[in-house]
Amino acid sequence: VHLFDDLVESAIPGDVVTVSGIVQADKTDSTASNSRQNMKLVYVLHLVANHVKLETARSSTSSRHNSIISYRMNDFYFFDALRKRPNLFSLIIHSISPTIFGHEVVKAGLALVLFGGVTKPSMRGDAHILIVGDPGLGKSQMLRSVAVVAPRGIYISGNTSTSSGLTVTMVKDTGISGNDYALEAGALVLADQGVCCVDELDKMAPQHAALLETMEQQSVSVAKAGLVCQLNARTSVVAAANPIGGHYDRSKTVNENLKCRQHFCLGLISFSF
Repeated sequence: VHLFDDLVESAIPGDVVTVSGIVQADKTDSTASNSRQNMKLVYVLHLVANHVKLETARSSTSSRHNSIISYRMNDFYFFDALRKRPNLFSLIIHSISPTIFGHEVVKAGLALVLFGGVTKPSMRGDAHILIVGDPGLGKSQMLRSVAVVAPRGIYISGNTSTSSGLTVTMVKDTGISGNDYALEAGALVLADQGVCCVDELDKMAPQHAALLETMEQQSVSVAKAGLVCQLNARTSVVAAANPIGGHYDRSKTVNENLKCRQHFCLGLISFSF
């Protein structure tokens, strides 16, 4: 998609937009080597935009689920009948990953993260959760359930994640010019106004620094290859990790069981289980 004139910078990675434009096909010469026999003529399709409509507001005070889901009148009738049921919060808790028995306190924390909080000018409204427990207790299954239930949910594993994959990646533009660089949003930016589930947090100690700015400032700052910008990452981080040795020692703190940075584990995490 190509933007010109006043449409430039009308949207940033993480925004949900509707683009109207004209589809064009341009010729590009693709050569596998310097010989003319290997020269191939390739047509590159691109969209020249003439209108960009933002479907989600950029304001930090906007609702997390604004314009992500459209409701019908039958849905409102269902919500009205649901709110009159007794023990509604217990029903919500048992609806999260029902195949896993127990862990009501953990599921209650996940439900609160899904609902979110109230954002104020000097205070973020998104909570973060860290789940630390022995292997085989269903932590990964609960994280996948949260990512499916959330209107905008991203699930990643710490074994195969990098700092660029979490924040922003600089890639070479494969368009007509082929000499420009572009930004590709990572998991945290794609989960803007949603939930980012990070599994195996203990396996990604070098990437903890990439999570700090997002969890505290709700944004990702980029300064690469002459591109300087700040992207919104208003997301709740739900992380799961295994303790040292595969067994949680209740006589130690969460930081001692996980061996992570003190300000990371205790300063930014709203709930820890």
